[in-house]
Amino acid sequence: MRIPWWVVSLFLALVMRLLLVAQVEDYVLFRVSLIDAEEYVGWASRLAAGGGELRDVYYKAPLYPWMLAVWIQGFGVDARAIAAFNLCLGIANVLLLGAWCRRIAGRRWGTGAAFGVAVFAPMLLFEIQALPATLSLTCATLSLVLLDRYRARPSAWLFVAAALSIGLGCLVRPTLLLWVPVAVWCLWQSNRQPTLLPHRALLRSLLWGACVLLVVLPVTLRNRQVGGEWVLISANGGINFFLGNNANAAHTMRMRSGLEWEVLVSSLPPAERHGQARWDRWFRNQAFRWIADHPADFLVGLGQKSLEYLNAHRIDRNLDSRGF
Repeated sequence: MRIPWWVVSLFLALVMRLLLVAQVEDYVLFRVSLIDAEEYVGWASRLAAGGGELRDVYYKAPLYPWMLAVWIQGFGVDARAIAAFNLCLGIANVLLLGAWCRRIAGRRWGTGAAFGVAVFAPMLLFEIQALPATLSLTCATLSLVLLDRYRARPSAWLFVAAALSIGLGCLVRPTLLLWVPVAVWCLWQSNRQPTLLPHRALLRSLLWGACVLLVVLPVTLRNRQVGGEWVLISANGGINFFLGNNANAAHTMRMRSGLEWEVLVSSLPPAERHGQARWDRWFRNQAFRWIADHPADFLVGLGQKSLEYLNAHRIDRNLDSRGF
């Protein structure tokens, strides 16, 4: 009797993650959350205790700490319990990626992809840290599966579910908003049928994009009400954009948390320090001014970052991944 691919993939993914936890459970960086992970755990712990909502616009996307807070209420704030949250999502990612690849590339390639993803080291690295990368991959991959099924057999529930999955993904990782216009274009192309008027196909695709934005809208309105600023999801895009686009970008991109970071974030004028949104906007404007004054340097830097993106080695910043 042939064993289903998903059973083998599930078993392989589970074994790998159990072995991983057994190897790192005595490692100090597994037991103690640091930097971004510390912020997420603290935020989620306060939410789980009945408080902790910020009195300003969100600095980081809020869905991961919200979901982690629910998990903490049921399983506690122990390092193993928090890791179990991401590890469960990681196993789901293996099955989702395998299912999607089987649909677009065939049975053998899809099964091979699932096996490869089950042992993929970067995924395992992020799964044992309290970081949103794993959940964002879950939402993004689920949206691919649902969109593919909707293109093959349109239905109202798939239409809504696909929009909901990517909308929630944007509330985990706001950069997933870049995927929305691509998805709208793909839906438009797949909806262009001889029996359907061209403008109706376009309207249907745009309606899907609007549904995605409706998922994000409550967070935008909350930011406006609490912080008094129009911030779509989170106010950390400006500082991140600045880190890679300034006269000293080669250094700032690799800057680790500590004294250097404190000097950087305290360099803005006092008038711009009132509110997270103004703080972030100042850094974004500084980056755009530098680009306007040094367009050639910007293009050279963009090329260098593109080459580094293709590099097989992880660029260490907050943590040295080799320790894991």
